[in-house]
Amino acid sequence: MPIIGINECGKTTVLNAIFAFDEVNDSWNKGAHLNGIHNLYTTEVEDAIIESTIEISEDELLDVIKSIEKDKDIAPEKKKGIKGLKQDIKGLSEPLVIQRNLETKKYSISNEFFEKRKSLSPLVAEEIVRNCPYILYFDDFNEAVEDKMKIEIGDDGNVDSWLSIMYQLFKKAEGGHSIFDLKKMEKKRRKSVISDAEELLNDSLTKEWSKFSLEGGNAVHVSIDYDTEEHKASEGVAGTTTEYLSLGIIEKLGEKNRFFGIRDRSKGFFWFFNFVMKLEFNPKVRHSSDKDTIYLLDEPGSYLHANAQSKLCEKLKKLSKDNIVIYCTHSHYLLNPDSVPISSVKVVEKDDSGIHMKPIGETSANLKEKRGAFQPLIDALEIPLFAADYAQNNIVLTEGIYDYYVFNLYKQFGPRGTSKLNYYPCVNAQSIAFNISLMIFGGKKYAALWDDDEEGRGEKEKAEKYFGEVEAKKFMVLPALKKRKSYILQDVFDGKDLKMIRDELVLPAHSSFEKTILNLYYAPTDKQKKILKKTSKVTSERLKLIYVEFINRMKSK
Repeated sequence: MPIIGINECGKTTVLNAIFAFDEVNDSWNKGAHLNGIHNLYTTEVEDAIIESTIEISEDELLDVIKSIEKDKDIAPEKKKGIKGLKQDIKGLSEPLVIQRNLETKKYSISNEFFEKRKSLSPLVAEEIVRNCPYILYFDDFNEAVEDKMKIEIGDDGNVDSWLSIMYQLFKKAEGGHSIFDLKKMEKKRRKSVISDAEELLNDSLTKEWSKFSLEGGNAVHVSIDYDTEEHKASEGVAGTTTEYLSLGIIEKLGEKNRFFGIRDRSKGFFWFFNFVMKLEFNPKVRHSSDKDTIYLLDEPGSYLHANAQSKLCEKLKKLSKDNIVIYCTHSHYLLNPDSVPISSVKVVEKDDSGIHMKPIGETSANLKEKRGAFQPLIDALEIPLFAADYAQNNIVLTEGIYDYYVFNLYKQFGPRGTSKLNYYPCVNAQSIAFNISLMIFGGKKYAALWDDDEEGRGEKEKAEKYFGEVEAKKFMVLPALKKRKSYILQDVFDGKDLKMIRDELVLPAHSSFEKTILNLYYAPTDKQKKILKKTSKVTSERLKLIYVEFINRMKSK
């Protein structure tokens, strides 16, 4: 889900809100995302609430309750109430709306069942959230890695976010050692452990590096060093030792090595290093699986060159097959319609009431404004100006020009409202998908029609998967009164009607369907009216069925 919009419209605020839902993230980056949580667009002071709808089965809810029961720190009276829930929740299968108050940092469940059990609601909500997908935030440089980091646990029991990433690197390396054990190791053994972690790190970077084509192809190696700093004892205070991990860059130029700090490299490399480290060694990801994680990225790849941004778009698409990927962008390279369905793009707008995120077609901006605010999307779709300027609405996308001729000719056979429909002929069955993107971009009411044959059904299925189930409600194949293996436009007409049209137009008996319809469309008006009036009830009923479906699809949201 790419998020677009003009500068300062609130895109980053949306990401921060999602990230703030899970309390596990509160200490990440020293809680920077929890600063400035109040709505400054109003003088009223209200609590900041993050709300999420959680799909949960009865069995999953039972598992949650059993897990809470095992918690020894829960007060006896609450434990008794939790035990009683096991019987009460039977049959409770609706999704649960869980709220988090960012003032109190407390959870609650907005549900009639739990409203009556307010003392238990936070316990159940916390346990449910604990079992939800991890939410990872890839900010630009707010959490940038330092060349040198202290190996220490904070007073609050937490570890610095980048040190926790290094911790995971060492745990995933051969032997699975802890960075907190390095001090106790014999020097040669410590070097071996660090070497294993360094090898894993560089293998991961090299694997991704080749996909992004960074730094002109020069071989770059990231080094890891361990160091200590002694602090002498003073009066009444014992001496201490501070441990450090240091990261550096070794670049090979011919036969010579040159040494740099991480921050000495280009901003493109710096972003890339941040991205790969958080992707591969993030402490919150279940390392037994690379699935079911929510990735939030703020302006990913801003400092990458055009080709690398295109590669990043492919990477994000691949990542999204088993995960949720949400990112803000101003780059048309990250909106490539071959990878990103326009139906998944959301627009952030700001007005007097605050910040709102909407699908493209529901934005308040008109097409003239979209050319300014949404230029990256226009560039990505390669939309010519005339295509973005449709004055019409209620558009039916068809496979070709002959569908256009037929449905315009026979409008009188449809129910009330049929005359307001407009038809847009595409090049073929495959090209309908491209024009669907234009319809969504323009915020048009539309329907998409394919023949009910093997090709048409196949292209409709592809479009449904690509644009998603909401958009798919507007897609259809030619409806038939009786189910047939294949049903195309020609089959809508009774054979006697096609013969009648050819006779009236004095066409050869063997004239193709296309030639017959073409001649009818460009026939004099009085001739057209005469032929349409003679059309049989069989054909008119088939056409009526199609027009009714067009109108129904237009109403789909």
